[in-house]
Amino acid sequence: MKLSHIFAFLAAFALHGSADAQSWNLTTLYSFQGGTDGHSPNSLMLAAGGSLYGTTSTAITLHCSTCGTVFQLTPPSGGGTAWAHTTLFGFPDEATDGETPTAVIMGPAGTLFGAAAEGGPSTCSGYGCGTVFELTPGAGGWTDTVLLDFGGSKGQMPTGALLLGPNGALYGTASQLAYELRPPSSGSGAWTEHQLYSFTGATGDAYSPQSGFVAGPGPVLYGQSVGGGASNLGTVYQLTPPAVQGGAWTENVLYSFQGGTDGSVPVGPLVRSSTGVLYGTTSTGGSPSCFQHLPQPGCGTVFQLTPPAGSGGTWTETVLYSFTDGTDGGYPSAGVVLGANGVLYGTTTFGGTGSCEESCGTVFQLTPPALAGGTWTETVLYSFPVGSAGSSADAIVIPGPAGALYGVAGGGAYGEGQVFELTP
Repeated sequence: MKLSHIFAFLAAFALHGSADAQSWNLTTLYSFQGGTDGHSPNSLMLAAGGSLYGTTSTAITLHCSTCGTVFQLTPPSGGGTAWAHTTLFGFPDEATDGETPTAVIMGPAGTLFGAAAEGGPSTCSGYGCGTVFELTPGAGGWTDTVLLDFGGSKGQMPTGALLLGPNGALYGTASQLAYELRPPSSGSGAWTEHQLYSFTGATGDAYSPQSGFVAGPGPVLYGQSVGGGASNLGTVYQLTPPAVQGGAWTENVLYSFQGGTDGSVPVGPLVRSSTGVLYGTTSTGGSPSCFQHLPQPGCGTVFQLTPPAGSGGTWTETVLYSFTDGTDGGYPSAGVVLGANGVLYGTTTFGGTGSCEESCGTVFQLTPPALAGGTWTETVLYSFPVGSAGSSADAIVIPGPAGALYGVAGGGAYGEGQVFELTP
């Protein structure tokens, strides 16, 4: 079976909740047709100059003619209105260069780095173990180069977006390990993988990381895992580099989710504020009154982790919002992003006012209180209906110019997914 979303098993029924709905306008910038342009977009990033770059995933089938793509959307110029779509690279079936890309980031000189969750020369459970790749622009098109082929002791199934360090190294997670991929010192040659930490889940250790890293000072790396911790319901953890070059990295679990009102099974990337506060989402936990059929109660949360005032202290978790799977949304699975004035933006997989069997998901905003210690306010900016207008935005939204938000979702003119813009 091909790789599926970790929470494809989620099944819930919408409640009739309440939310301070403030409808924004959705414009479809591109509708995928399911051919060489790909389908099921799963990530998006905004580059300098206003272009959008993203990835599409593969179908959950035995074979696929195009097993994911990396694409670019260029904004209109000269008074036009249509964005121009370009497929930069299409991953062929069972290719040595990988398949099912999860996200791309921008590197120097306009290169793109990304991870493919499957494919590559090595075989894991009958399929490729995944790769890290580089796409380089040129006069004849974009060139794909495999920087790392996973398999065996190198790990497998890389997940989440990569992090580009100040030294040009790439940081990411794969299966049960965190790794660093260093560029060649001479400017040409092979990249070198260094395993930073192997997750075991034992004695409260993190287990099964599903998102990339956010950088802290040092450079410290922050991430989260869907398993492990004191209750085996997920963690937020920190990886600290050694004081002496060549030494071992140190893991510190900052918080273990309990599965109650504090949330459980954190998914999506973390985001870090200028004051060092971490924000993220849990897919379950939160409000005990949320109606659902999963082993863990609750329909997910948005949380913050506040660092201790002094060295060696304890980080403090605060739930900013608990979803009810009603009109306010439910089961956030993509994390949140920081906007102006400390506002958080995110998406939910279910809930909203749509007429889907399990509702179609939302784009939401969380506004911080005017006074410290007050209540954060959730506003549903858009509730996805069934049909071509979209559904189930499982990737994070990206703030753009003039207050716009960009994202990917299902639906579109051909039912194969879309890139959208939300404007107030």
